[in-house]
Amino acid sequence: MARTSKAAPEMRSAVEEIIVPIAERMRKTMGQMMTTMAEEMGKVLVATIRDVVGSLVSEMVRTLTHALHPMLNSNSERPQTMERDTSNAVRSLKDTVAILQNTSLSNSAI
Repeated sequence: MARTSKAAPEMRSAVEEIIVPIAERMRKTMGQMMTTMAEEMGKVLVATIRDVVGSLVSEMVRTLTHALHPMLNSNSERPQTMERDTSNAVRSLKDTVAILQNTSLSNSAI
């Protein structure tokens, strides 16, 4: 028994000499792999966010343009309508003045 109990610590020491460096290398390798994976996942995430934001922005521009189009058309037609209405009003006033002048001249001739 004395022999077995003395051999056990020596065996444990020999196993530790072999296993500890292997475990250290595995730990470092796993750490590097995790770092690489995190970097790659970050790149994929950034690319995905860019794609989503890019498509959302273009979709928002299309939606806003579509929504604003009738208002822009209306606003561009409004000055034309106002100009046309003003022109018609001026013409009507001129006609009225001409009629009044003719009526006035006719009455004074009588």
